[in-house]
Amino acid sequence: MSGITFDELPQIFIESALNFSRSIMMHELSQRPKVIERFDPSRGVAALLDRVREIAKDQKLGDEFVLLLPDKPFGEAIYMTACGFPQDGLEKYGLMRTSSADNGVGCTYDGTMGSVHIYTWHFKEAILCSRKLLKAAHFGRVRDRDAIFDFELYDSGDPTQSRIRMWLALEFDWEDQAVVEFLFTGNLE
Repeated sequence: MSGITFDELPQIFIESALNFSRSIMMHELSQRPKVIERFDPSRGVAALLDRVREIAKDQKLGDEFVLLLPDKPFGEAIYMTACGFPQDGLEKYGLMRTSSADNGVGCTYDGTMGSVHIYTWHFKEAILCSRKLLKAAHFGRVRDRDAIFDFELYDSGDPTQSRIRMWLALEFDWEDQAVVEFLFTGNLE
């Protein structure tokens, strides 16, 4: 491990705080009430999108959705089709890119199919949920200080032996809605 200068520390803390926030959010998302859908990925991207369309008709889930899915084997074909280079017979789904859609923390925007905004992420499951499921993220006070983030550096003089302790006061506020989790029954490659 190479040493770092004090000027580089803030970026390391920001990245650590982002990763910590992402972990908290993903843990809380995994604890949400859910409906399990089993799907064999060998059926292909089109069959998955057909099932997503069918599920999205259920008004209890909302009217605008986010679909988080593994890049392989689904994301690339969706992204390419949304960019105007149809693959795997996906042109019939009206996939397009929306300029106002951003990448999220830990996920990449691939395209939109009607009211479903599609993102890829590094997990092996797929999640379909209301776009409004996460209402807000609240930051509280850390350690009775007027700060949302705090750290202590335990400097041993050797950067490979030094340690950092962090505090981040973060709370997520969720809508009372279930998510649909796709568990893939076959190989994702």
